[in-house]
Amino acid sequence: MPDTAVNRRLTESIRKLPNLILAIEQRSIDGQTFHLERSFFADEVQATEAIVNLPTTVVRSWQPTQIYGKDTFPTFAYAILERMGVPIPDRNTQWLIDYSLVDSVVIRPDIHSFPWTFLRDQVILIGDTRDLRDLRSVPFTMGTSARIAGVQVHMQIIQTAAAQHWFCKLSEVWTWLITFVFLWLLLMIK
Repeated sequence: MPDTAVNRRLTESIRKLPNLILAIEQRSIDGQTFHLERSFFADEVQATEAIVNLPTTVVRSWQPTQIYGKDTFPTFAYAILERMGVPIPDRNTQWLIDYSLVDSVVIRPDIHSFPWTFLRDQVILIGDTRDLRDLRSVPFTMGTSARIAGVQVHMQIIQTAAAQHWFCKLSEVWTWLITFVFLWLLLMIK
């Protein structure tokens, strides 16, 4: 069967998934020039697209939207949360991720015997948990490592927002002010 027939069948199958969110990845060609890499099926299926990029440093927070050039795109977790009807207090704030909400299942099913109805009304993230290029540093240790797959970070973001755990980073000014007041109080006590 030619690739075009396979692509056509896959495209038709994807069109039947009303809640599908396709990934957009921001890639660097030379470390300075960036472009957006979209899904092969994006134009044909008219699905929602969202940015999947995560920081390469320790991932402590997330932001609902990302700006690329003149366009603003939803992040992957935000697009899912919108579909779930989870209200986000502020789309421009860096929200902290609560990694204590570990409640995920990694399934590698035998497609012939898996009870697929089990997945009805569930949020399903499909990603490679073994790809070493997508491991992200996180501020905790899981087993013997402080690195988890990017898809698991997205899952933690979704769980944090769904649980309505809204903690944001303080600005540098507030951090210094609180530190100063705390130190002043310590000195006053002595």
